[in-house]
Amino acid sequence: MSDLFEKNIQIIEERWPELAEVIRRQDIELLDARLVTGANQTISVNNIQLSSRHHRLQEAMLQAAMIPEESRIAFLYGTGLGDVQDELLKRSQMNELHVRIMNEAVFSLVLHFSDQTHWLEDPRVDLASAAVFRDVEKPYFAIPSDLVLASEVNITSRNQLWNDSTEEFMNRPFDKDNPEFIQRFSENTPLIEQDQDVVEWFDTAKGRNACVIGSGPTLESNYEYLLRMQESDNPPLMIAVDTAFTPLIEHGIRPDMVISIDFHMTAERLGSDRSGSIPLIYFPLITHEALERWQGPRFCAYSLSDVFDTIKQDYPRGDLYTHGSVIHPAIDLAVKMGAKSVSLFGADFSYPGGLSHAHWENGTLTPHSDKAQHWVLNGHGEKVASQPNLISYLVGVERYIRLHPSVSFFNSSLEGAHIEGAVYYKSGVMT
Repeated sequence: MSDLFEKNIQIIEERWPELAEVIRRQDIELLDARLVTGANQTISVNNIQLSSRHHRLQEAMLQAAMIPEESRIAFLYGTGLGDVQDELLKRSQMNELHVRIMNEAVFSLVLHFSDQTHWLEDPRVDLASAAVFRDVEKPYFAIPSDLVLASEVNITSRNQLWNDSTEEFMNRPFDKDNPEFIQRFSENTPLIEQDQDVVEWFDTAKGRNACVIGSGPTLESNYEYLLRMQESDNPPLMIAVDTAFTPLIEHGIRPDMVISIDFHMTAERLGSDRSGSIPLIYFPLITHEALERWQGPRFCAYSLSDVFDTIKQDYPRGDLYTHGSVIHPAIDLAVKMGAKSVSLFGADFSYPGGLSHAHWENGTLTPHSDKAQHWVLNGHGEKVASQPNLISYLVGVERYIRLHPSVSFFNSSLEGAHIEGAVYYKSGVMT
């Protein structure tokens, strides 16, 4: 095996010397690896097979076919056992194949066990760790085993790939011809007609600091801080998502506004009867009862989804960004109001402490934390349980932050998911 490794790594050293140093530093003894034999042979790492043990060639052909035949450039996330690389490089029109390593230790293991020179030597190949690049590039294929085994350094790329691969499935319920949506719009039309437009809030908080408050578990540790900030001489703008409103009210905190977008949002979950004069910004998908019982002024908004195309023509209103979660339009509202900084509270995208939400019983609003089968890194660099939908929401926030470099973003907790681009600060200290 050492001879195979030296044969492989020599090519990498010649072509990508800095990467070769990283690969040499990997300790493959930390991996639970073994050979698995069926009709073919493969490698199992931490009980994940790197390829099929029965039909490796057919599997590789099927995976390579996910890249359009006419593509001259392709991106492959994961290295597998080199089979997919071989299939793609058989194409005469393939000019560039960019291979992104998802786990450097696993790749080192493969280099010890098998000859990979056949594709490493090809001048059309570029090899690098996925972490070197901020965004997923297309056209691409992501090798499933490599996604599951992704190393911590490549976690952002893994999150983006998961989000991209599941986005179409997650958007299926949001069909503009969904009869339930059409019925909900019909029910809410009388309210939309009389309610105000969210654009009335745009540019009304220029230069202010804003707190966007989600209902993740770490909100529990910030009630005192938020109350202190609200009672200060120069309070920040406070925008709460719907399910954070009730716990905030119960701790004496009255946000400046609440935002809700969820089709399943009820008056009870929203806390409509306790709203007083607080404004509500809403997408007209939430229940009619929740809107009607809201006591403060209401402001209608839409997203760019084609779900709102028809009603938007009849009742034009401003747009807010969303990527599946109410936290996204809440952040976008703060930015469009002119905030110079946005501090995130309860934006955990995970189950810190084995909890799903602040205030709400575990599993009431999302699947119970016991159902979590995935993970993200928290602010301490530790793995914390999560779910694909939460990871998708995290990706959406990180993309938004990258697109708004003029705004400073902060994260109030190290226990929830690390949010790339949001700087941590201790409670009581705002930069």
